[in-house]
Amino acid sequence: MWLSGNSTPNFRTINNFRSQKLKGQVQNLFAELVKILHESGSVSLKTQYIDGTKIEAAANRYSFVWRGSVEKYKEKLGDKIDSVLQEIECVISKDSENLNIETDYKTVDSDLPQKKINTLNEHLNQLNKKQQKQVKQLEKESLPRLRKYEKQLELLGNRNSYSKTDRMLLLCE
Repeated sequence: MWLSGNSTPNFRTINNFRSQKLKGQVQNLFAELVKILHESGSVSLKTQYIDGTKIEAAANRYSFVWRGSVEKYKEKLGDKIDSVLQEIECVISKDSENLNIETDYKTVDSDLPQKKINTLNEHLNQLNKKQQKQVKQLEKESLPRLRKYEKQLELLGNRNSYSKTDRMLLLCE
């Protein structure tokens, strides 16, 4: 801007000058400029900076797993599993007395609900369509989520959070 007297050239003008007039001369011009800056003491040649690219980290706040959230969601899921299974068990218990399995899914691992669902699958013909759908939904959606929460709590260990992008932590899986 100073050399042109504050006139603002079009980007095409600058591009044409670079591609036509400076073609093959940019490397020489850059080398001469670096020599001049070195001789004046403005630049030291002891350290070389190859690239100034900045890369945004992938560890943002949405990629973290927080202990409080995992425990809260696991408890809600446990309540949901418990209520659905108790409702279904009431229907079946009228016909059969062999389904008495303890039901506190908030604090236990995913094996207990899996055993309960396996038992219900044996008596699936006694259930109505809504209850059959609920059992299938528990088996296909709720149990995998419960296992995911258990895995996350295991990875958390005694920490409060971890990043999903932490490769060292995920290698331990």
